[in-house]
Amino acid sequence: MSFARYVTNVYDLVIGINGSNSITIDDHFSSLLLETIRVNDGTGDVDMTAMDYTTYGNGSNNVINGITSSNFNGGAVADTLYGYAGNDTLSGYNGDDILYGGEGTDTLTGGNGDDILDGGAGNDTLNGQTDDDLYYFYAGGGLDTVNESGGVDTLWITGGLTINDISMANVSTYHAKLVVTASTDEIILNNLRHPTTAYRVDLLTFDDGFTADLPGYLSWMNGTSINDVIAGGGSAEVLIGFDGNDTMTGGGGDDHAHGGAGHDSVDGGAGADMLYGGAGDDTIIGGTEDDIMNGGDGVDTADYSSDGAAVTVNLTTGTATDGHSDSDTLISIENITDSGYNDSLTGDSQDNLINGGNGNDILYGLDGLDTLYGGAGADSFIFMADSAFNDVDIIGDFDVSTDDDILDLSDLLGLYDPMTDIITDFIQITTAGSDSHVSVDADGGANNFVQIATLTGITGLTDEAALVTSGNLVV
Repeated sequence: MSFARYVTNVYDLVIGINGSNSITIDDHFSSLLLETIRVNDGTGDVDMTAMDYTTYGNGSNNVINGITSSNFNGGAVADTLYGYAGNDTLSGYNGDDILYGGEGTDTLTGGNGDDILDGGAGNDTLNGQTDDDLYYFYAGGGLDTVNESGGVDTLWITGGLTINDISMANVSTYHAKLVVTASTDEIILNNLRHPTTAYRVDLLTFDDGFTADLPGYLSWMNGTSINDVIAGGGSAEVLIGFDGNDTMTGGGGDDHAHGGAGHDSVDGGAGADMLYGGAGDDTIIGGTEDDIMNGGDGVDTADYSSDGAAVTVNLTTGTATDGHSDSDTLISIENITDSGYNDSLTGDSQDNLINGGNGNDILYGLDGLDTLYGGAGADSFIFMADSAFNDVDIIGDFDVSTDDDILDLSDLLGLYDPMTDIITDFIQITTAGSDSHVSVDADGGANNFVQIATLTGITGLTDEAALVTSGNLVV
């Protein structure tokens, strides 16, 4: 069943049944004539004092009010109000209401409760008032204005728009607006820049998951379609790269940077930053404090080369502890560049490129066709039983003479007994041109070898027993 009323007679209750049939209760809303409906299908009684009601306009200039508390003995009713065409005034009163203005210049007031306000087309005024309200805006939405009176409120920009389609401009000292750059649509957010008030919209979100804490951003910087260099200052800023291969640096403050299309370099600098690479193969540098690093589309790299201490990065868990002892969140990141100290770097199921750099690093490629570089220092390349046999990894700089690198296959050899078994029944390292191939027979039968790695640019490693003795092969 559905419960509705129409502006042609707002006191009548229309009960819809099975989509095509209906019953009208005359003057129900004048004094709540009907308190309970008993349904003869075993589902029990329907308490009419606790129902959610939908009210429909008729395309004219309507004034549509929600159900007030006095109608329902103090209860808060969740209304759904539709204005349609015309210049409508919609008021939700108490309850968690949904208000749709439709076409025309509408005024929507949510009242108490967590309300949803959608002005539709036309130049609308949206008043959420108290509690946690949600405002919708999109291309074709017109010139809207939002007024708030408390709560944690969200502006959701939808309809396929992304952060790259939006710019910010000042309206006055305390008021700002977001503008759809490809159209004349804009939404004014009153008190957004006020330094102390809570009467403003708090959060900005998009369909693609981009979310920003709006009042925290004192500056909004937009790039162009070419290769931009965008540098923030010491405050919290929004940096938008658009097209081109952009270089973006947040500086101080809790910044929000979005590279857009192109192969971008996004550096948050100091502060707890939210960094998005967007499309293209991007490099993301978190800097100090706890950052969110989202590569977006393309093959993206988390770069910790500027950190002043060792890092622990794990793409499988999407976490990193940077050189400042801060905790970063990694999303859609494929590659890692280390700090130059003694780092622990772990890939995931994708084809990862992991660069160890200087220091005695520990590298786990895991699943995928991974390419691993230990760099200078005594590095350990560790293979795990649940992933090693799925693909053939490339180790680009394995070196036992200068760097004293280690190939750790111990997790693959659960059946190997060094007291009774011959190591070459389990591991064979063969020469292939200028490279070496590493193959493993997990059960030691010597007849079921599977290649797990290629060591490029190095030969002469065919004495597996000697490598075990020297510690360069861990079994």
